[in-house]
Amino acid sequence: EMLLLEIEHRVKNNFATVASMLRLQIRETQSSETTLELQAALGRVESFARANTSLYRNFFHTGTIDMGVYLRELCGSLQASFGLDNEIRFHCEAASVQLPRDRAILIGLLVNEVANNSVKHAFDDQAQGQISVRFDEQANDFCLSVSDDGRGMKDGTRDGALGMTLLDALATQANGTVEIESSSSGTRFTFALEK
Repeated sequence: EMLLLEIEHRVKNNFATVASMLRLQIRETQSSETTLELQAALGRVESFARANTSLYRNFFHTGTIDMGVYLRELCGSLQASFGLDNEIRFHCEAASVQLPRDRAILIGLLVNEVANNSVKHAFDDQAQGQISVRFDEQANDFCLSVSDDGRGMKDGTRDGALGMTLLDALATQANGTVEIESSSSGTRFTFALEK
């Protein structure tokens, strides 16, 4: 247990250093587009960092992560990464399901990519908005949905082909598929993930 705590402490410090450098770059940049890209990178780092913290929290389940705790903490980190001036709020409902660390990280990255996509494209000049994350266990699979109450997508697509390509790749790697629903009242990404 002492060795695991020492490893966790060192890895946590490394993640914190990388996150701090990204935050410094976010504060220094003058480009809003660059800021959003750096926030996306910061969210990816936070996804790994939160999984790492969850992994070492319970010595009896060192190979698995409680998805309820992990996703709620991740959403809190994403909320913080967009700054206090941003009126976009995160809401998370996640079942307390134990999943292997690597799969949990993939799911966290899916949440991060969709959330960043929403922040970049869904809200425009709206005064406020909400991004909702839900994770449930069903009979034959797990269901992850990430939705926003923004302006919706034109023709079922948004700018940023890299983000959508990355989403497809992450969903496949997580043994899942993605469906997208969009209207003028918002967009929902639903991932069906095999058990």
